[in-house]
Amino acid sequence: MQENHNKPASELSSLISNNIFGFTGGKEIKDDITFLLMEVVE
Repeated sequence: MQENHNKPASELSSLISNNIFGFTGGKEIKDDITFLLMEVVE
């Protein structure tokens, strides 16, 4: 977070989405909480 605090919201959204997909191995997200977080970010 410290290195990303000056980035615009759209860039942070993209970073978060990419990190979540990377964490799940690029698989379809079936976890409701993860999906909800992604929806809120977008």
